[in-house]
Amino acid sequence: MSFYINSLDPAVAPGLGAGTPQAVGLSTREAMKLFQGFKVLNFVEGDIVEVAPAYCPTTNTAQYGAQMLFEILSLMQFSPSLPSK
Repeated sequence: MSFYINSLDPAVAPGLGAGTPQAVGLSTREAMKLFQGFKVLNFVEGDIVEVAPAYCPTTNTAQYGAQMLFEILSLMQFSPSLPSK
């Protein structure tokens, strides 16, 4: 799974890597709810794309990117391809 940080609202994460931020993007709460809905899918890898902390006047973009990556990694423990204990 690749999560493009550009899908977040630029008001929330101003350090987006793309040169053209889109208005009315996802809030972080909406993105996290989206990940929770993916719990039944078979995730084996994930990444966050387009995070550009150099363009962020705050550290919000990097922090939200790290949180989204944590959510993706947390989903992997529920992957159906993992052996049951």
